[in-house]
Amino acid sequence: ALAARRRAGPLGRAVAGAALLPLAVWTIHGSVDWFWEFPALTGPALGFLGMATALERAKASKAAVARAAARADRTRIARVALAVAAMLAVGAAALTLGIPYLAVRETAQASAISASDPAAALRDLARAARLNPLSVDPALDGGVLALRIGRYGEAEQRFRQAITREPGGWEAWLGDGLAASALGNRSRARHDFLVSRSINGLQRVTSQALARLRTRSPLPPAEALRELAQQL
Repeated sequence: ALAARRRAGPLGRAVAGAALLPLAVWTIHGSVDWFWEFPALTGPALGFLGMATALERAKASKAAVARAAARADRTRIARVALAVAAMLAVGAAALTLGIPYLAVRETAQASAISASDPAAALRDLARAARLNPLSVDPALDGGVLALRIGRYGEAEQRFRQAITREPGGWEAWLGDGLAASALGNRSRARHDFLVSRSINGLQRVTSQALARLRTRSPLPPAEALRELAQQL
């Protein structure tokens, strides 16, 4: 406040001097009396002091504004670039975390309604497979469900999608073989069973399906699924 009194113009010096008078009265009186305990008296004294101090700040703020403007010109592009990078990071995080979550949610919903509404469950699994092209689960679950309700052509498509995403999964090869066998394509079924057995030679259902393929009663998909469920 005293710096403002010295550096300000005539009007500023007068205002600063007048603003300091209440503080002087408050300080002197409050030193010998309980003056300072009353907010209605202390508040104005400190308020006038703040007003006197603001005169110095106003003078300093002009230079600060000029410097800030110069800095703003230099940093505007950097701030824009930072904002763009932040938005891209948020978008990438949403895609990385949000879309797989939606796929898992669709898969869980399909599992919940597969017994009561298998057609709707298959649609949910198809959406899950589109949402997350890196996951094999929606395609594999869809193939098993399609086998269970006798939609063998659709089962083939789902298992083929699973094979494309994970060629080393014996379940998809076995499922595709069961669908091909049910559709009468024994050569393809044999190929699929052989691939499945080469990946997992301990799976009894695959060996049974391959052995019965040469007979008049190939292993039905429903029976194979029941045996697989019992093993699990």
